[in-house]
Amino acid sequence: MNQIRLLILHTDVEYASALARALALRDRIYTITLASEHKLSLAGVLEEAVKKEYDLILTDEEWKKCADRDNAENREKLMGLSETPLPGYIYKYGGLERISSELQIAFSEVTGRKRFFLHNKETKLIGFTSGAGGVGTSCIAIATGRELASLDKRDVLYLSFEETESTSIYFPLDQGRASISEYLYYLFSGGKEVTASFIDSFLISDMYGLCAFRPAKVINELTQLSCQQLIRFLDSICATGRFRYILVDFPARQSESTMYLLKSCHNIFFIDDGSPISVWKNSKFTKNIAAEEYEERGDQIKWVTNKWLPNPETENEEEDKEAVYGANRIFLEYDKDSFTTDGFYIDISLQRCFGVGVRKIADVCGTDALFRTGGEEDCR
Repeated sequence: MNQIRLLILHTDVEYASALARALALRDRIYTITLASEHKLSLAGVLEEAVKKEYDLILTDEEWKKCADRDNAENREKLMGLSETPLPGYIYKYGGLERISSELQIAFSEVTGRKRFFLHNKETKLIGFTSGAGGVGTSCIAIATGRELASLDKRDVLYLSFEETESTSIYFPLDQGRASISEYLYYLFSGGKEVTASFIDSFLISDMYGLCAFRPAKVINELTQLSCQQLIRFLDSICATGRFRYILVDFPARQSESTMYLLKSCHNIFFIDDGSPISVWKNSKFTKNIAAEEYEERGDQIKWVTNKWLPNPETENEEEDKEAVYGANRIFLEYDKDSFTTDGFYIDISLQRCFGVGVRKIADVCGTDALFRTGGEEDCR
């Protein structure tokens, strides 16, 4: 794995020391050196810049401005820490996630080197979809991701292909700069693909360890990808080996991209809420899939009914469920106490009835074969 050799040469010595410790604890990619006191000057900054010992030098805002003004040698290595947000500078009080994100992006642009993850695992793609809206597809996908992250102790990524995605409803957003928009820009811009390999720069995570791309402020650009771009996007994530599971939340629509996702997933969970219209829409969508293709996917497709209300008067509930919905269906019991709202943020408890159903889905995800990307021919 490439190491970012970072020198912090800043007059605020206490801040520099605290930042060095925080960055080192956050990610092993950093090799950090704190400058000695006799180097704390513009001359010291310029002297270190011409050496090859460091990839980046984090320094005072004014010293960076002087180096740029005088066209100093290797001034592109210098990252100025600013007291207020400024374009081209790293905001001193922007938070650890934002600083780390900007440092990694700067490293890729200055050196042209990719990030490599040490791993010995493959990636498994899990799909959550529905032909009907409002059935709980997103919250089930996110809850399953949290369960897998907690139990498997390996990294899990949630991807939303909703036009107006709900990631920010379930994930606390930090002040990091880079979002899914920037990731796609770097990935598809010639000569800038190396920056996309620093995938952590574009991610947020929750207290359970589930990761997601930081949402864009406008419409979700993942919904605008062509099938060829979608292949490249998924391959770029899988190539890092960063994630054991990728959970894909997408609407059941007839399109090349949707069909590629269906072909690529190890498991596809079709979600309904028990209402006749949601059950019918899912059934209609699957019937429109070519017969031979549906038969090939048959073992991967799982049916899930959300918001299930048990009938206390039923003598044999399992037989009643099978009579109405058929066998091999997972039921998630409706329990409003599993969901709490704090402003615009929704928390999901996995310790109640809803969590019991989620664990059944997670068990299915953890037992099947591993994902392998489909290849370009799948879009033709």
